Amino acid sequence: MDYLKTLLGKSAVGIGGSLLLAAGSMSAQAADFGGDCCADLEERVAELEATTARKGNRKVSLTISGLINEEVMYFDDGFEQNLYQVTNGSISSRFRFKGTAKINAEWSAGFYIELEMFGADSITANQANDDGALGGQVRLRQANWHLKSKRLGTLTVGQGSPATDDIILAHTGGCYPACFSDVGLNGGGINPRVVGTGATLPVRILGFTQGSLDTDRANIVRYDTPVFAGAKLVVAAGEDDFWDVALWWAGKFGDFKAKAQVGYLEDTDRNGGHIVAAQSVLGSPNPNAYDLQEVKGSASIIHSPTGLFLGGAFVHREFDGDLNTAPFTQRDFNYWYVRAGILAKVFSIGKTSVYGEYSHADDAFGVNFGGIQVTSSELDTYGAGIVQHIDAAAMNLYLSYKHFDSELNVVGVGVPLEEIDIVTFGAMIKF
Repeated sequence: MDYLKTLLGKSAVGIGGSLLLAAGSMSAQAADFGGDCCADLEERVAELEATTARKGNRKVSLTISGLINEEVMYFDDGFEQNLYQVTNGSISSRFRFKGTAKINAEWSAGFYIELEMFGADSITANQANDDGALGGQVRLRQANWHLKSKRLGTLTVGQGSPATDDIILAHTGGCYPACFSDVGLNGGGINPRVVGTGATLPVRILGFTQGSLDTDRANIVRYDTPVFAGAKLVVAAGEDDFWDVALWWAGKFGDFKAKAQVGYLEDTDRNGGHIVAAQSVLGSPNPNAYDLQEVKGSASIIHSPTGLFLGGAFVHREFDGDLNTAPFTQRDFNYWYVRAGILAKVFSIGKTSVYGEYSHADDAFGVNFGGIQVTSSELDTYGAGIVQHIDAAAMNLYLSYKHFDSELNVVGVGVPLEEIDIVTFGAMIKF
């Protein structure tokens, strides 16, 4: 019996020791496995941190986005044909930083910073300069902060969009950025030539539309009401005596989707900014000459089942005052634009938009400058194009054609000008 107890005791000790050794071995293996796992995880986290944009704190979200929009532009001015690579000025290559923070259930705050980049620009590139005036530049577009209330609306302060910025760009047809109601921003830098002589006018196509038709960004204070029934009212003021107001609406009825917007502005800044309208027959802007009032807007509608769409825009400018000697005066300027087309799923990669467009501008130049009397001016623009959406790449691939037909009358006599053809092929990729 004593011998049996001794044997069992020794066996128990041996078994216990074996179990402890096995447990220790398993523990060591687990510790080794866990150590390898954490080291791999820490290394991966470090890699992600090295490739991820960081923000200064955990309270304000940060989103980085933007787009690249580059194209090849061919032009024929009646005497010269050439091919340039340019940044599409209708919607330039850019990147932006956007942040938001929730204050409470009612209020939030945020900021918006946006920069644009031009390798060469389609706005001012011409026969003498393939880069254009903006080539190689990085420019500030927006830098502002905002406070937003769900019930009271949004207050924005800083460099940003006034109430009427983009108001002529209502769009539902998917042909953006090839179709654009501000027609001079893509190819408008080309100088018309006189028929027979080939001499270029110092005025560009842009001169016949008084520069940009859209309202430029500015240093402003802006207020947006909450959206009600698809509509909101926006007011802004800033710079030196600039203010504007606009009504924006978007909605659906039956099988139709539509957008409409209209606005009014006054600019008595007289030191640049929005006043690019006072032009001589030579096309030299005189921004210090006039006070400016403007009414403009746009509308667009699409029939969802068929994809047929129709849109248009208008601009009416009036001028007061004159800091130069009489009789340098500026007539009222009028512009209107219309487009139509179809947006359909032809290919599996995304929808295809095919469109046609037409615009007309009247009386862009001063009545008299330097003893030269400008009786009238006109610009007719005809265009067509196709835009292929590539959904998997957030990409719009486009091919567009524009035909510019300009007329200029000096002392009642027409100056015969060559017609200009422009073809662009490019792509916009959003990120």
